[in-house]
Amino acid sequence: MAVSSDLNIHDEEDRSDQQVIAQYSSRLQHSDYKWEWHFSNPSVKGNGVDRY
Repeated sequence: MAVSSDLNIHDEEDRSDQQVIAQYSSRLQHSDYKWEWHFSNPSVKGNGVDRY
């Protein structure tokens, strides 16, 4: 069962499963706000918070 959200907060994004983060991003589709906060210590260039 998917639950919609207005705000997704990703802590330690670089150590998280990137597919799961993408799955949570899809829950913003029906939101008027579509906010995402990304926190982490950068690990690899082009991955995790380095994308932002």
